[in-house]
Amino acid sequence: MTTPSCVLVLAEPGLRDELATAVRANGYEVLACQTPLEAIQLLQRYSRGIGYAVLSPAAPQALELRELLADEYPAIQPLVLSR
Repeated sequence: MTTPSCVLVLAEPGLRDELATAVRANGYEVLACQTPLEAIQLLQRYSRGIGYAVLSPAAPQALELRELLADEYPAIQPLVLSR
């Protein structure tokens, strides 16, 4: 059985690190990045096994990334943080 994975797309380093720690504590492998472009590059390499993508609504291309996930990676559930 493989470890479920999650992509975190958060520009704020402190929040990204804090959330990555919490997600890892719940048994997930975490692929953390700062921008949607970095997330796309990660998805191209590691999409198999990724179940969730946690997105910051503050990211400039968050909406476009959600659309890409729906079109190209329908098995990945996008979760958008709110403040």
